[in-house]
Amino acid sequence: MNKKQIEVMSVNEKLLELIAPQNLKVKRDVIETGDKISRIYFISAYPEKPNLGWISSIANTKNTVLSIYVNPVDPQAFLDGLKKGTNSDKNIYNTTRDEVEKIRAEARYRSSIRIIEDIENNNNSYVYVSILAQVSGINENDLENNCKLFKNRVAGLGLRVRSCAFNMDKAYRQIAPFGMQDKELFKMSKQNMQIGTLMSGEPFSGSGFADKTGYYLGSDESGRMIALDPFYKSDDRANSNFAVVGQSGGGKSYAVKKIILNEYISGTKIAIIDPEDEYKNMCRNIEGSKWIDCSGGIGKNVGRINPLQVYNLSTIDLEDEEEGKKSALALHFQNLGTFFSLYFKNQLSVRITAILNETLEELYRNFNINWETDISLLKNTDFPIMEDLYNLFIEKQKLTMNNRKEDYENLASIIRELAIRSRFSNV
Repeated sequence: MNKKQIEVMSVNEKLLELIAPQNLKVKRDVIETGDKISRIYFISAYPEKPNLGWISSIANTKNTVLSIYVNPVDPQAFLDGLKKGTNSDKNIYNTTRDEVEKIRAEARYRSSIRIIEDIENNNNSYVYVSILAQVSGINENDLENNCKLFKNRVAGLGLRVRSCAFNMDKAYRQIAPFGMQDKELFKMSKQNMQIGTLMSGEPFSGSGFADKTGYYLGSDESGRMIALDPFYKSDDRANSNFAVVGQSGGGKSYAVKKIILNEYISGTKIAIIDPEDEYKNMCRNIEGSKWIDCSGGIGKNVGRINPLQVYNLSTIDLEDEEEGKKSALALHFQNLGTFFSLYFKNQLSVRITAILNETLEELYRNFNINWETDISLLKNTDFPIMEDLYNLFIEKQKLTMNNRKEDYENLASIIRELAIRSRFSNV
């Protein structure tokens, strides 16, 4: 198109009224536009491998607007700059006595080497990216709360942000609807990034919630897939606990059974406490699973939990620098101490606890179990049950003539009640 064909558009006053703020007040680290107060950040550091849809995750943060500027790079000049930087960082690492500077130089060196190898070996392209985020609120308190939410969100994604303090006017011009890139601000906020990493973060590539090792669980409110691995750990997922909540008939049981079946297929060991027999049929239809009735009655599926059974813990690292390696029986005594203290509540004095531990040790000796016994060689029926402990207290009560006689009698009555109520026996 030549100059004669170019038509100059007239100023659109209505559009200007829509995009221009009613008033504008720039401060050190905030900017006021009309009835809104904002703070603008730029992303200063990215993880090596951001999550899929990471830009979408930031953009969907409450009261947050993003501005993304991308500039191409000259591949050869970019490589030359990286090589020059690696030499400089290597020299700093080898000569500096400042440990902090040494760590920073090493990190820059490793990052540059990784990018060089990615370009040379994988033929990947890189660009310079500047991402600004405007966080807004209706007042200062609301702004601080929204900023805290924003920073928590980006920290969970492995990114770091910095405020555009003393540059709010330039930042606002770049993030405003008319979008005017500021060269100085771009130079300060730009980071080199692989094009694939940038594109995988865009909203259109978001996958809802997808773990690489997860299984299909359902879809979110936007119809995007949710693939979950409950045992995956990351900075924002420290454990594997979660709760399933919803209204009656909303599909809670269906969701839980789907998770259980997927975990079973993945080889996870599963134990279900099912007071309403809701999982009985599913358990019986799964090969290799076992359903145990712990509520009483008779039959091949009836089972009991025996607190006096010592479990084989040989596969667990039991090393303790102060106490050395503990036997399975010694560790089980600790568990029994907690069990009886919870059951007896405030009835266990120091004297009664000593008598109980002494009697338990004697009970295990009667069953040829001591501190050195290899528990892995024993069957479930080789351990004592509550009835045996009760009988031993009765026997000791009959043979004792000192002041312990009453203690044995009291302990026997409590153990008898425990044995009757729980009907403990061998599984």
